[in-house]
Amino acid sequence: MVCRGLLLMLERAGAIQLPAARRASPNRPEGRERPEPLVPDNLPVRGPLSELGVLEFQQVRRTPQEPLFNSLLEQYHYLRYQQPVGEHLKYLVSAKGQAIACLAWCSAPRHLASRDRFIGWSAEARKRNLRMLAYNTRFLILPWVQVPHLASHILGRMAKIVPHDGSRCMRIRCIGWRPSSTQHVSRGRAIARPTGSTSAARQAAGTMRARTNVPSR
Repeated sequence: MVCRGLLLMLERAGAIQLPAARRASPNRPEGRERPEPLVPDNLPVRGPLSELGVLEFQQVRRTPQEPLFNSLLEQYHYLRYQQPVGEHLKYLVSAKGQAIACLAWCSAPRHLASRDRFIGWSAEARKRNLRMLAYNTRFLILPWVQVPHLASHILGRMAKIVPHDGSRCMRIRCIGWRPSSTQHVSRGRAIARPTGSTSAARQAAGTMRARTNVPSR
């Protein structure tokens, strides 16, 4: 998909001329069917976090649970479901067998001015360490779940899970990360800092964004 995008960009710039398309691309939004609505278990979940018990974090991409994940985002997230581009992971969070939250993670875009200013790295450091970043493109706590501090707890757990799964499934080399202190969590952003001693890891200062209140750009 990235290579095709580059070819289209070169054609628009007049550098090359591509042959006529033989068929419509299935990756165009108008050619992709929306996730089918599924009826989830929507029993009210209320009370303190301590009463939820052990939360289960299940990576559901390419599993039988993936349609449920897609459907929940389509029905209940204000941005609806959007097919991730590039390498990505999808998680269902469950309590006592009932789904309570969904999170989607993607590999980081190559250029993002606000991110690069926030991290404060040079162009060389960005190229070297970009593989260490993962982006939280969707974060949904289902509307019938009302548990104080649940979102912060889930993000703290994810800060440990995503580097492990990402290193296996997304080629993200950020093993040995831990959640930062609570003073760094604000305005829907959770920051994970590397625990390794390498200069590359220190320069990365990986940012994991939980866009609970900020629309995707």
